[in-house]
Amino acid sequence: MTRSALPYTTLAILFSLGCAVAPRPVSEPTCETTTEAMNLVTYAGGAGDSYEDAIVIRGARCMRQAVEAERLWLDKYYPGYTVIGGARDVDPVGRASARVFSTLRVALPDGTAVIIIFDVSEVQGA
Repeated sequence: MTRSALPYTTLAILFSLGCAVAPRPVSEPTCETTTEAMNLVTYAGGAGDSYEDAIVIRGARCMRQAVEAERLWLDKYYPGYTVIGGARDVDPVGRASARVFSTLRVALPDGTAVIIIFDVSEVQGA
């Protein structure tokens, strides 16, 4: 490496390292799934077996917390489950709605499959 290229190479390395570990801007909220954060999440609505009876997730500040809330709910009501499919539904077919749904297809330990519908409309970024 020539002596004149050394400063540019050094700057390039420092710049790339600085970008890789740059702190999060103050305006960008954090979204942690700590026990304290998840204790603020509540559930309303119904049993989750239809859009009308969806489980409403409240208090989740982002989709990461909403997904964790779904997992916690499933752990409680369907222990041993396995998620085998899922989708986010906005205005499901035949329904004019401003609601956003997270639909999960879950296999239970006994081999049966059920569909659980969560309403995530109140979650920022849904």
